[in-house]
Amino acid sequence: KTASLAFSVLVDTTPPVAATLSALSKVAAYYGPPRVIALGDSFHDQLGGERLTEDSRCAISALQKGRDWIWISGNHDPERVAGIGGRFADFLQLGPLRFQHQPGEQANEIVGHFHPVARVSVRGRSLRRRCFAGSNSRLVMPAFGAFTGGFNIRNDVFRDILGADFL
Repeated sequence: KTASLAFSVLVDTTPPVAATLSALSKVAAYYGPPRVIALGDSFHDQLGGERLTEDSRCAISALQKGRDWIWISGNHDPERVAGIGGRFADFLQLGPLRFQHQPGEQANEIVGHFHPVARVSVRGRSLRRRCFAGSNSRLVMPAFGAFTGGFNIRNDVFRDILGADFL
């Protein structure tokens, strides 16, 4: 329970925000991480923080209590969101690991942005779920938000950013 919890979550003002925060609360309670790293696009856009309800703000504050909480900037929310606790950063370097929203040129990156999903078909039925996509030097995290879509892992974008060693 000393490891960080990293996720890519959308904290939006649409109805699923309560579901997202509830699910995140359960995961945080179960694992008890001392550090949480939100991998960008957490607020949908620059004004997302202003649209949060008081209940959502209280839920976020409760989640942050006793934890080092880092909001990584994303392409939809590149600036610090006012009135929300935690630290804001463009990336976080923890030893050999680099946490950031979009892939860069570093080795050992853990990124969000693409929200991988996999579709499996068996006997004429199809199932689509969030998944991880990785290579020897990069891990793309699934989305955590209840309202967040995703790219199928068969999309060329994953081969482009993960290279020939795509797992």
